[in-house]
Amino acid sequence: MEIKKLFDRADILLERVEKLLANPQPSATLRPEEAIAYRWRRNTHGEGRLQAVHQTHPLKLSD
Repeated sequence: MEIKKLFDRADILLERVEKLLANPQPSATLRPEEAIAYRWRRNTHGEGRLQAVHQTHPLKLSD
């Protein structure tokens, strides 16, 4: 019974990988001169992307 459970889980994983490969998301071209930094953002579906940070908070280490 353990081997059947393993194969079922592997099948589910392969289906998820196939979906990702069938519908690739466009990758963002990172241009360091356009932003101070980049941060990783996730949406409610768990999909992530890099988002440019154009300005930072004026908080100082001494605060």
